Amino acid sequence: MRRSLLATLAATMIALAAPAGAGAHAQREPCPSLPGNIFEYIDVAGPWERHDMRLEVGRHGCGTFIWRMYRRCPPGRVGNCRHEGGGMLRFGGDAAFALDAPAGARTPGSIVATSDPDAFTTRAIVLALNDDGTLTAEVNDEPHVFCRPWRHDPLRCGA
Repeated sequence: MRRSLLATLAATMIALAAPAGAGAHAQREPCPSLPGNIFEYIDVAGPWERHDMRLEVGRHGCGTFIWRMYRRCPPGRVGNCRHEGGGMLRFGGDAAFALDAPAGARTPGSIVATSDPDAFTTRAIVLALNDDGTLTAEVNDEPHVFCRPWRHDPLRCGA
């Protein structure tokens, strides 16, 4: 039992350390390149949320965020407005980003695609992991504090 658990753990670590093939690279678009170190974005990778936004950071330094739109979609339209899909209310705005190498406690990046280009005065995004376990994402030079879904703090990240 112990040996099979160790073998499974070793195989998992080897798979994580192996360079991605061409197929994996194509799936990560628009992520421009692989990180120099597979653990480079480990602290910020995964899901983050706040009252009106959600952020997902991939382990390769690319991610997406979505935000609530306060206008309903007209019939037949689903982009850049709030709509229902699959029985759920969908936020409406979305953007994809690619991070640069971390610079100390901050990780700068760029917005590479969005459903709402007018929402961005600049195409810059900066992520910073806070001491309390939250993440601050600066977009348009405005900070937005995100919590992990399993550690949501309404005082920091909204109801």
